[in-house]
Amino acid sequence: MFPKKFERQVEVLLFVASCPSIPGKKHDLSSSEKLEFAVSYRDETGQSFDQSFDLKALTAPIPGVMESPVSSIIVAAMYLQAEGGWTLRDVGSCHPYDSPGLIIPEMKQAIRDLRDKFGVALDAADNLVIDPSERVPLTRQWQDQALEDAATARQDPGEGLKPVTRVRLDLSWTFWPPPPPTEEGEEPPEEPALEFNLIMYQKDLEEGEVQSCTTGNREGTGVRAGRPEPEEEDEEDEEAKEEEKEEEGEGEEGEEGEEGAEPKEPPPPPPAPKVDPYEFKERDVIYLTFAELPPDVRSMVLLVTNYDEEQGFSRVRSVRVRVVDVSAGEAPQPGTKAYKLAAAAAAETGAPMPNPERILADFSVLSKYESDKNVTQVALLKMYKEYTDSAFNVFRGAGVDDAGAFIAQDPEALIKLLKEYGEANKQAKAALAAKQAAAEEAGEEITTDLRPHVWRFRMLGLCFGGESLEAVEHDIKNLVAFDGELAPGAKRSCDTCRTTYGNGDTYFGSYADDLKHGPGVYAFATGAAYAGEYAAGKRHGKGVMVFPDGGTYVGDFAADKFEGQGQYRYPDGSVYTGSWGAGQKHGPGVYWDTAKGCLRGEWQKGLLVGTGTYDQPAVRLEAEFVRGMPAGKATYTLTAHRTLDMPCFAAGHIQAPTGPTLALPCSYGIPPGSGDEPQLDEDGQPIEDPDKPPLPAHPKYEGLSYTAEALPDQVDDTVFPPEQPPIQNVPAFSVSTGLVA
Repeated sequence: MFPKKFERQVEVLLFVASCPSIPGKKHDLSSSEKLEFAVSYRDETGQSFDQSFDLKALTAPIPGVMESPVSSIIVAAMYLQAEGGWTLRDVGSCHPYDSPGLIIPEMKQAIRDLRDKFGVALDAADNLVIDPSERVPLTRQWQDQALEDAATARQDPGEGLKPVTRVRLDLSWTFWPPPPPTEEGEEPPEEPALEFNLIMYQKDLEEGEVQSCTTGNREGTGVRAGRPEPEEEDEEDEEAKEEEKEEEGEGEEGEEGEEGAEPKEPPPPPPAPKVDPYEFKERDVIYLTFAELPPDVRSMVLLVTNYDEEQGFSRVRSVRVRVVDVSAGEAPQPGTKAYKLAAAAAAETGAPMPNPERILADFSVLSKYESDKNVTQVALLKMYKEYTDSAFNVFRGAGVDDAGAFIAQDPEALIKLLKEYGEANKQAKAALAAKQAAAEEAGEEITTDLRPHVWRFRMLGLCFGGESLEAVEHDIKNLVAFDGELAPGAKRSCDTCRTTYGNGDTYFGSYADDLKHGPGVYAFATGAAYAGEYAAGKRHGKGVMVFPDGGTYVGDFAADKFEGQGQYRYPDGSVYTGSWGAGQKHGPGVYWDTAKGCLRGEWQKGLLVGTGTYDQPAVRLEAEFVRGMPAGKATYTLTAHRTLDMPCFAAGHIQAPTGPTLALPCSYGIPPGSGDEPQLDEDGQPIEDPDKPPLPAHPKYEGLSYTAEALPDQVDDTVFPPEQPPIQNVPAFSVSTGLVA
């Protein structure tokens, strides 16, 4: 900076550090590992000086004062001294707001503190007025916020939450001055004729748009463009105006008619007004009443377009949109009767004119002169419903920093969160069905979306070419279904994003090359849910999955299927821990059933094969298995002293503390056809749902031929529970009862 080149009226500069919030990601100044403000300056003699301020220490929470994360810091003030020269003084005022525009009262107070606390004489401190409600949203690209959250940031801390039920979208655009005429008398070119297009979509984009509101089509269900017509003035007001006009015109005729009087020369044209770069030149407005919108509207995108191939946006200087909460009413427009009445009442009481409006967002896209000739349409804003049963809200329920931290939680904690989602999904469906049935019985039409949701806005600022909306249909669909950073025509890649699918499924996590990749949370519309790693769009790596019937899986995935080591807990309480392949039990594994029995062995394509052992506290079966059924040599072992809870035993020696333990050699023969391979589908896989593995086949007796090959013989006691530990890298389970803890 060159202070000597500042405008003469500049007296104070404030340096503010601010960090915008990002949904689903810890993004504030408190989370920064290092935060420092450094200044290097040189005086008139050429001597250099360095100053630095450690800001990280300021972000530490102070109980009762500043407990929430710090998102903005008024770092320092630089002011012009009365005797000349500039002075830099640290301020270090921390605030939870994530935009500099939301700390305007605090910035003004910092200027006043220079006078009151440090004795600095400043005209700015003497003349400024501090209004606690003066908070202006300076909205950034990709800013994503619930309307209620944005409204809360604009109201006083003592006010209760006021729901946002109606908004007004104010549209503005400005132009660069036209180029000078090339020939004398040449008329300057007309300003480009920009138009707006607000398109509303349902969740399934293949079904197309629900409705739209455009420059030419200005009204729809729950949406209307243009301000309402001003109230007609009373006859008394019109008569007063006529009298004023007559009084102003008196005497003019006589003066002109006097002899020798020279005709009046027309006054010179007024000088061209200076261009205010911050002026909001209203071009059009759009009103949205959320409760009146069609119930199947899930999202909407606002575009400003100019399909003139010769100009495009080359003469457009800026395009701007404001989201204004008008749920409590609007401020009267200057020149209207309501404005005059409000102004008169304010003048009489000395109070400011009432303004129930609240600006929730203010976003603009700036353009360099003649640089955007190929741009014909700009996507400014997206508004959409965030349903309470979305994957993003499942993530938010954990209170962790990001998707990576979410999936790194203990599997039991993840199972609890995912099961809560499944239960909430069931309850929501039941409540929805009940409301629909009640409406049908009463003969009423459902005109609102019955699923609990909140409305959010997301600032886009994306520029496209093309002769029509159809030319950018793919990009528009991405904007509607995908909430993350995007570039026109590029593949979706973002470490924190949300996606909604046409069938009602939702996803929160990372994207790369247009596919889910990295940590993520997926909520199925059926009530199932997954939290874990993705690769190339599929579940791949470590993960936890919960199914609508209550089954859960913890372990390895590959290509959306169970693959590697994992544990599946069945809805009835039984559990399999071991190896998986292509979504089926495959390899060594252990299955515990609800009868406290343990089945161990080698599995192939979901069934036990080869040597297997089935243990209960008092009985062990060691046998050869064919497709889950005992076939061939087998041995039963009965540990008698553990059979106290078993019926039909009366011998006294059974109650001895040890022995006898008897082993009975035998053999099984399986029914014809039971050892055949199962029916396979086109891909060579058994015809069954791999996401719901069937229960392992226990020793079955129907159709089996049994042969006792020798008399029982006394052997050593068996060990129960089995000594075989849980398989490595798979969550442990309790063997005290044979079931998962």
